[in-house]
Amino acid sequence: MQIEILLKKVLAEHHLDEHGVVQKMARELGHHRNTVARIYRNQTTNPSLDVLQTICGWLQAHGVPPEKLPQALFGSRPSALIEALAEPGRVTIYLGEYQQTEAGQIMVLWVSRRDSTLAGGVVRRLTMPGGGTLHANVSIKYVPFRFASAGSRVKKKEFVQDQARARRIFDQMLVDSGGTSTILVGSQVTNRLVELLVARLFGCQPFRRNRTTIQVPIYLGFRSRNRAMPSCFGGLTNPPGRRGRFSPGTYYLDEKGKWVNCPWRPDTDDSGIIVTLHQAGMGVQMAVLGFSGRATEAMGRQLLIDASPYWKPQVRWHDKELGVYVCRFKKAIETSLDAGEVIHAKEMEVIPLSRGILERYLS
Repeated sequence: MQIEILLKKVLAEHHLDEHGVVQKMARELGHHRNTVARIYRNQTTNPSLDVLQTICGWLQAHGVPPEKLPQALFGSRPSALIEALAEPGRVTIYLGEYQQTEAGQIMVLWVSRRDSTLAGGVVRRLTMPGGGTLHANVSIKYVPFRFASAGSRVKKKEFVQDQARARRIFDQMLVDSGGTSTILVGSQVTNRLVELLVARLFGCQPFRRNRTTIQVPIYLGFRSRNRAMPSCFGGLTNPPGRRGRFSPGTYYLDEKGKWVNCPWRPDTDDSGIIVTLHQAGMGVQMAVLGFSGRATEAMGRQLLIDASPYWKPQVRWHDKELGVYVCRFKKAIETSLDAGEVIHAKEMEVIPLSRGILERYLS
């Protein structure tokens, strides 16, 4: 959500919103007229607490009850992205479902707690009572994949079966997307639909890596634990065309076509990618893929607080507006007896892929 300053509303409710009121307030408070005008029009993103304090004093002196201040000055509204997600009235969240195997048999089914934290936040945000136009019916669907226990491996036949199953789910998702917003949670390591979405965008074969030619302008440099995952935009070595020492992390092509790495460090640095496809009146297809599960959780929390950085589409693709955003941030880790480890993002930097790069590589 986005915080609003409601000075104009407060003035109107107390019959103070008269012609020249901004100039009058600025003169009596000793502030520059433009400072007060920006607050009056809700056009300032970081107002001074000193200025707000003096405005509260002025309002109180002109008849606004003190018990209403300063809270009457503040409100919130959903971001444009959240509104677009809710627009069709239906939202489907897709989560990867681990099918843990032993001796070729499925023994345990489970979903990543990090991914489900984001899914739960979306459900709460879009189904809260009194949500008005934001209210939407939200459902969760699962994309199964085989996951081997320590000391064993997923067989190639099983991996091929997982791919086929994911393709069927993805094809049905595209059929349903006309009247439903969709959110894919997790990277291609845990959610095979993300692999299929990226391959479709950039016109390449999913679950297959091109080692020599750049086909996709984003890339996840996996940690060694992900060795069993062939991908069109990820692997255990540098992205195509990049030389030098390999480092795990999120890679993207800058405006000059050079690979930039957002390195992963276990307890300090993380990153990920958010993709948004929007067609007016038809909802949004969105993917939130953290480099790690921690990153997915942190990005999801930040997204639900302020989605505005991910609503600056760069190009049109198949009659939809597309934005691809690389996120790099520091991890803030909290622990509690009730919630366990909770991950937040701090010093978040959101980097939209350039129009030129997207136009060059889109299918």
